[in-house]
Amino acid sequence: FSTFGLRLSYGKFGKLYNTDRYSQGPAYVVDASWPSDPHIGSYVGIATATRPYTQGWVGYGIGWQYSNKANVGIDLGFFKNRLLASFDLYNTDDKNLLLPIPVPEELGYSSAYQNGMSVNNKGIDVSISGKILENEKSLNWTTTLNFNVNKNKLTALPGGLTSLIIGNRKLEVGKSIDAFWLYQNNGIYNTISDIPVNSKTGLRESFNGVMLNAGDPKWKDVNGDYDINSQDKVLMGHYLPVLTGGFGNNFNYRKFSLNFQFYFALGQKLLNQQIANHFDFVNNDNSTNLSSVKEITFWEKTFNPSDYPIYNPWSSVVPYQSDQNLFLQNASYVKLRAVSFGYDFSGANNGFFSKKRFKSILLYISATNVFTISPFKNGDPELVDYLGNYTGYNQGIPKTYTVGIKLGI
Repeated sequence: FSTFGLRLSYGKFGKLYNTDRYSQGPAYVVDASWPSDPHIGSYVGIATATRPYTQGWVGYGIGWQYSNKANVGIDLGFFKNRLLASFDLYNTDDKNLLLPIPVPEELGYSSAYQNGMSVNNKGIDVSISGKILENEKSLNWTTTLNFNVNKNKLTALPGGLTSLIIGNRKLEVGKSIDAFWLYQNNGIYNTISDIPVNSKTGLRESFNGVMLNAGDPKWKDVNGDYDINSQDKVLMGHYLPVLTGGFGNNFNYRKFSLNFQFYFALGQKLLNQQIANHFDFVNNDNSTNLSSVKEITFWEKTFNPSDYPIYNPWSSVVPYQSDQNLFLQNASYVKLRAVSFGYDFSGANNGFFSKKRFKSILLYISATNVFTISPFKNGDPELVDYLGNYTGYNQGIPKTYTVGIKLGI
């Protein structure tokens, strides 16, 4: 040992809201409102007669959101600090989080904001660096590795709820907050005779009350009631990576230098809405978003259509809806984020590169985002939204190549 350090910490941190509306007491936010205060119904300063409250009702007793954070860390050094390591175990409880709770549409607004959501995150951060080779006249090699393993869990919902459905997402106490909520796809019903029949009613299996036909998906009937609905959807996968980190090396041999840095994100999945929209052209043609304009992405060969079952696209059950594991894909990746190669011309006794003219001269070639290794072959797995949806519309991360010279004057 050449270094040993132990760190312990605990703290409670308040989390600021991004708007003052929650601190002003019970109020609605009005669609036609004065920009400086959305609670006041007006249009360019003129009072309006219609005041829809679609952004939700802020109720009574809205309080602070806060986090309780605990950390235990250890710092180690070996061989005169040629090898350094740092380990941190952490536990974070985000408490009293504000959440829009869905309400009946008859109330005239979409949701009611309530405190009470709690989320736990725990994990480990590891950082290791070492001088593997150290010789001024020969090869020098330093390496670094850092990674984080994180696990999250929903521990409470407002009002003592055990689960909550918001759109195509389900929050369930005791489960991860970043899980997809999906139907389980087991293929296709090629003929009507393949479809299960309820022996009590004599009716074929249905989807939300609509009887399935030949050419429809074979979704798993989890509760065995012969009707596929939201009760048959299950939580699966993570749209946040379980393991993230980086790995880098720096080599120097006399006047030559080579540096590279890898980044990785493992254990995450994505929901490929680009492929779902491609197949679900029947329901997208009349939509008001970019997916209805086929010419934008339909010419791109981002996937092999033969990898997917060919359902009846005009079926009433919407066979290519995106909330099914048919479109759930592994989005883990390793990227060569940056690499550079250089030569130091410093130290010449005469000529343009002499020590009298410049203190240092480095000619280098560098590149960023050189390549990606991933089981996801339909694009860049890094280009997903914050809920793990891949649409194919996000701006790609460009590869760059640079040739340059650094002069020390």
